[in-house]
Amino acid sequence: MIHDGWMLSAVTQAAHTGVLMALPLLGAALVAGVVIGFVQVATQLSDMSVGFVPKAFLIVLVLFIGGPWLVSLYTHYMARLYMEIPHWVQHR
Repeated sequence: MIHDGWMLSAVTQAAHTGVLMALPLLGAALVAGVVIGFVQVATQLSDMSVGFVPKAFLIVLVLFIGGPWLVSLYTHYMARLYMEIPHWVQHR
């Protein structure tokens, strides 16, 4: 029989892992957006590609640098998830 807290535990772990994986990318995009916004205001450039290209480059750079950490975080989460399946389904 499946005990009551298994779904809450699984969803909590998934949300925690998802936030940890998204945080470096979103943080880099946020910092790049603020810096590029200041540069655009200071130079009065209003072209959309001026903002997009550096952000895209920075996100690719963060993925390149932090990719191994992101992959290890995901594989540890999945391994922990598969190891908990027998505990979720217990004999009566």
